[in-house]
Amino acid sequence: MAHEADESPGARDTKPPAPAPAAEGSWGVGDAGVEHAASEHAASEHAASEHAASEHAAAEDPAAEDPSAPAAARRRTRGALDVVATLSRHAPSLVPRVHGDPTLAGRVLASPLDRAEDAADFARRLVDAGQSLDEGPALHRALRRLRHEAVVRVALREVLRLADVDQTAADLAALAAAATDAALTASRRRVEATRGPIEDAAGRPIPLVALGMGKLGGRELNFGSDVDLIFFHGRDEGRVGEGEETPPEAFARIVQRTANALGQVTRDGFVFR
Repeated sequence: MAHEADESPGARDTKPPAPAPAAEGSWGVGDAGVEHAASEHAASEHAASEHAASEHAAAEDPAAEDPSAPAAARRRTRGALDVVATLSRHAPSLVPRVHGDPTLAGRVLASPLDRAEDAADFARRLVDAGQSLDEGPALHRALRRLRHEAVVRVALREVLRLADVDQTAADLAALAAAATDAALTASRRRVEATRGPIEDAAGRPIPLVALGMGKLGGRELNFGSDVDLIFFHGRDEGRVGEGEETPPEAFARIVQRTANALGQVTRDGFVFR
């Protein structure tokens, strides 16, 4: 499958990221910002980050520099600007994601970046979306928003040395697996709602599963990786509701919907491709 420009924070496939610049040490500015070891680097380069952030503040949100604005609003704005400044230096292809969604930076900083359960939490949220939303625009938007939030957090965690390259790869693979599960669940429910349940002769549901190949299967996914999937169904024989369609034909519809839910480029971007 094709993919967009690499969203990785540097050449992360072959070596660890360069030491995090001091600007990242100021992440405590958000309401739930992180206080972590990267603050040790703060003194030497903090001024450069502050300059970039203040320029952005003047253009984007006067609350960042307005002394009359509520303190909480100024902290949230400063935290968002720190996100943009850090991504601009280490993962510039992610910056349009932040600009395109005014709430993204705030969601990214809503909980500390050093949470060990971060990827598992996003995986649960993705699976929940697949169980609660029908395949269509609402699901597509939910999956993309969750993906962007998660990927920005994963990138920042690596830049700030809160996670190493192996952990980043495993986190991205977990996100891709959960997004695939969500899209597949919702797509099957959508098809069966209109065409009937896909069952064998005994009335039991015929399973359909997706197997991750390559870097996904090896939990070695990176920010620019394609997601390679193979789909398997339990058997060819059976029925689809009361119609003439065969299980393989119905499963082909489900797989196409799943691929669209993950890879179709919408105004919110894509999930994985």
